[in-house]
Amino acid sequence: MSGFNSIGSFTITREDSTMTTRTANLAARLDSMPRILAVMLAFGLVIGAVFPFVAEPFVTWDPGEKIFFRVICLVAGLAVGVLCFFLVKLTIYPKNQLLARQKAEWEASFNSLSEGIALLDASGAVIRVNHAFEEMVSINEAALRGRKLSEIMAERCTRQDGDHLVTRAIYTGESQEGESSLVGMVCSQAAHPILGERDEVVGCVFVLRDVTEKRRLHQQMVQSARMSAVNHLVSGAAHEINNPLMGVTGITELIQRRDDIDERLRSDLETILQEARRASGIVKRLLDHVASGSSKETRELDLNDVLREALELKDYNLRSRDVRLNTSLHAGSLPVLADAEQLRQVIFHIIDNAEKALAEVDGGRLLEINSEREGAVARMHFVDNGPGVPEAAREHIFDPFFTTREVGQGTGLGLTMSYGIISDLGGRLWLEDTDNGGAHFVMELPLTYAEG
Repeated sequence: MSGFNSIGSFTITREDSTMTTRTANLAARLDSMPRILAVMLAFGLVIGAVFPFVAEPFVTWDPGEKIFFRVICLVAGLAVGVLCFFLVKLTIYPKNQLLARQKAEWEASFNSLSEGIALLDASGAVIRVNHAFEEMVSINEAALRGRKLSEIMAERCTRQDGDHLVTRAIYTGESQEGESSLVGMVCSQAAHPILGERDEVVGCVFVLRDVTEKRRLHQQMVQSARMSAVNHLVSGAAHEINNPLMGVTGITELIQRRDDIDERLRSDLETILQEARRASGIVKRLLDHVASGSSKETRELDLNDVLREALELKDYNLRSRDVRLNTSLHAGSLPVLADAEQLRQVIFHIIDNAEKALAEVDGGRLLEINSEREGAVARMHFVDNGPGVPEAAREHIFDPFFTTREVGQGTGLGLTMSYGIISDLGGRLWLEDTDNGGAHFVMELPLTYAEG
């Protein structure tokens, strides 16, 4: 019968001189057993074997009994197989399906997190990462797996605490936090140890979170608070300063009209008059800045048109200073609610800063101005290849009276006023990080209607 095998006789070697009676009886019974072995099959698999052991010695089976025995074994094998199949179907299989579903859900959740997460072993080597981590470091998971986190962060970060955080977390068994600067973003970092059954550290979870926008909003809030405080101070101080300045200017002009003063004194008086007028001009600009927003005409404008008008006025200055201007403007309109004169003033201030910075460059002076539309906002980029803004000055670049130029070369109010104008219009003005030197200012304003 298919699926069954039988074996022939076998011999048990024994020494008659030492065999006990019990052993002799067992040997006699084994000699009397039918020479048959039936294999139990179920669904093509061997699940067992049946070897009959009879109670009475010297019993022989005729062929019909052997066939009957084999049929019984076949039925028993099928029964056991069916039983095992349903046991697996009802118990193990559902559990495996549940585990597979839970694994898929966990992986989907793991990869949907916006934070970059890396699972590390006790040595700090990467076991696996989610999609966000891959995007942040620009390396796929296959290339990351097995590498030390210290190597990865050293390649991708300009400033980082990641390796130290992981080392401290593994050594102390306590969570650690820090910060790093990846290319184009600022990230907060956290390392959380994974503890085993005996509270030993068996690994670490390393988390990267992009806080660039949060940091920028925080700086904007700080800058707005500074501007508000400065406006209150300037509003009162400007009027107090303006009164004595008018007196100095008037008296100086009267003295200049006298005929009994020598040329040296007359020259000194002219210097006093020029400086008084310069101070008066600063006070006037401060008062205009404080009053901006209420005395200006706000209407719908095309940001590109305002830029073109401003560039027409600045074209001669740029060419005379050997500055090459490249523009790339958004093909469609960029409608914003603003005052045209205010926007031109902002554009003039940024271009003036670029001109003065490019004066320090020997040849190849370049200013690029681009406009773009992204969702509900319009952005304008001003990029030059000058010396750039020193790191120590970046935080204070929009502060009133702050300037990186020599005394007399700037009042430190242009960018402050520009920042206030754009903020009043519900927009943003910031200095973008650059990798190749130069300065990159970005002006952003809300559109009057979103694209599409």
